[in-house]
Amino acid sequence: MSFRRTEVPPPKNGRLYRGVAVCRISTDKQNEMSLDDQGALYRERLPDFLEGLYELEIMATQGSGELLDRAEFIELSEKVASGEYDFVIAEDLGRIARRIQVMILCEEAEDSATRIIAINDRVDTLESESWRQNAFFATMRHESYNRDTSNRIKRSHRNRFANGDMVRQLPAG
Repeated sequence: MSFRRTEVPPPKNGRLYRGVAVCRISTDKQNEMSLDDQGALYRERLPDFLEGLYELEIMATQGSGELLDRAEFIELSEKVASGEYDFVIAEDLGRIARRIQVMILCEEAEDSATRIIAINDRVDTLESESWRQNAFFATMRHESYNRDTSNRIKRSHRNRFANGDMVRQLPAG
């Protein structure tokens, strides 16, 4: 799905669009092939959002979306602030970060004329007048997943401990 209006600004460098594709998995237990799958999705969908040639820098990482001190999140923030990139694309805002700071990143992107596209969250800071509302609700939804997952893990651990399937500490000796 595209949010295209009739006018898309020309590339900042006058030749081709420069973009960053955010591909992230959370843990080492997830299949790294998912990173390639995300990159393929972006290449497939970019013609819905852009007209013309583009150069896509893939930022493929493994780390928790809850952590804001991840080198990749800091690097992406710096790239957005530089104003050198035309766009950032992600499957959803949760791939960038599962915190409210991703809303701030979208605001900074708007200030630097860097478009943020989050396909599944229906966020496009250039094309959709309602991008703030969509980004806000998506951010809150992604943040709530953190709490839900934490509660589910705690519940499972309590149940396993109560059933004797898990011990807190091995006895000495």
